[in-house]
Amino acid sequence: MQSLDQPVLSSRGERKQKDIWRNRRKRCGAFLTRPYCCYFSVATGIIALILLSSLLAAIVLLVLLALTTEITTTTTTTTTTTTATTTTTATTTATDTTTATATTTATDTTTTTPSTACPPSPVGTLATLTNSNPVAWARYSYSYVATTTEPVLRFGIDGVSEECIFLDNVSVVDVLNSSIELLDNPGFENSTTSLTGWVTWCSSTCGSGSAGAIHSGSDCRSSGNCFRGQCRSNGMDFLGQTFSATIGHTYNISFWFQQVRLSSGGGAINLYVDIV
Repeated sequence: MQSLDQPVLSSRGERKQKDIWRNRRKRCGAFLTRPYCCYFSVATGIIALILLSSLLAAIVLLVLLALTTEITTTTTTTTTTTTATTTTTATTTATDTTTATATTTATDTTTTTPSTACPPSPVGTLATLTNSNPVAWARYSYSYVATTTEPVLRFGIDGVSEECIFLDNVSVVDVLNSSIELLDNPGFENSTTSLTGWVTWCSSTCGSGSAGAIHSGSDCRSSGNCFRGQCRSNGMDFLGQTFSATIGHTYNISFWFQQVRLSSGGGAINLYVDIV
């Protein structure tokens, strides 16, 4: 009895059809006799392939997720790592500089000696004191405007036998700086038997024992020394000292003067004061 699922064929066609089915059974299995058995097998393969592809895709996805998780973990670890760097710089600069400079200045001071011409002239250009009677100690003061850098203060004594004079505490100061004394040994205290800082001349014109000289004792203004002058016998002797000045500056010239009578009678004694 012929199956309803099989077509009715001629003998030749039947054999051909049988060969086809035989080949199909070989491919699909002997138990499958239906025409669509191979379609089922192919579908199963496709499904298996799809499942396999899905499995592979899932595996790849899991691997990617694992890698992503690892990268994320690594990044997080790197981000949350705190690096603290402390740099300490200590700079100490010590400079010890010692400069020693020794300067030695040698000053050669030259004192100008007043002119000692006998007799010098003029005389009395600053002041002239003429007295025939005793004069107690008194201070005399004069002003002088410098016209040279090395002026000379000069005293001239023209005396008589009956009178003599005493000089003490002579002074020359610049009115702009009156605390600086410009004379050397102004009170004659640094002198003993000879004068220091002062010059005398023309003593040979005086009578015996009457030339000007250092004196000490009660006749002086204060205890110590002073200068005594007389120069009798129509002579005249001089006492002088050079001092430093600035041209145009005003200077105060002062001294203490006393005249003493030695005997009665006689004439007047003259004291001439000059800046030359």
